[in-house]
Formats: sequence, C-alpha cells, structure tokens
Amino acid sequence: MLVLKRAWIFIKNYWWFPIGALSFIIWMCARNNHNKSDIVDLLKASKAKADEELTAAKNAFEEEKKINKAYNDALKKVAEEEKKSVREIKKTHKKELMETAKRNRGDKEKMAKELAERYGLKL
Repeated sequence: MLVLKRAWIFIKNYWWFPIGALSFIIWMCARNNHNKSDIVDLLKASKAKADEELTAAKNAFEEEKKINKAYNDALKKVAEEEKKSVREIKKTHKKELMETAKRNRGDKEKMAKELAERYGLKL
C-alpha cells in the first residue's frame, strides 16, 4: 500500500516524466528502422565496452593476486632463512619494500621481477 501511495505522489508531482517516456517510446516506434538499428548498435557497443572493462579489471585483479602471492612467498622464504617471523621481517625490510614499491609504482611486473630477483624466487 505504501508503494502505491509513493507511486501516486511521484506521478502527481512528476506527471511529465511518464508522459515524456511514453511519448518517446511511441516516437521511436513510429520512426523508421534505420534509427532503431543505430540505437541498437549504440547499445551493443556500450555493452561490449563494459564487458571489455570488466575483463580488464578481472585480469588486473588476478595479476595483483599473483604479485601478492610472490611477495608473501618471498617473505616466507626470507623468514625461513633468517629464522624470524614474517612480522619481524616486515618491520626490518619495510623501508626497502616501500622504496621498491615507490620506484615501481604502476608497473607491477617490474616490481614482481625485482622482488623475485632480490629474494631468489621464480616468476
């Protein structure tokens, strides 16, 4: 009931919006098929672009996971070699790691390669 009241208040105050939307739909149906195909092509292109952006974001996330795994493996290896905990190593090597991160900001592959070379890991 509350939804119906809200809908009625919306229609009463913004009556021009539903009428405009309905008029646009009728106008689009009355137009020739060439305009419809242009709009459909535009929608398909925007959907393709959105899909492309989603796959790029997914690939970036997977790459970031690999880099984090390489970083954690490097920390564990150093911890085993020095017989210290990972937390202690993070504290002692924090400055080096921050400098490496700042130098390679934006280039994740270069950062992963540098960390792998420094700690003797394979990419």
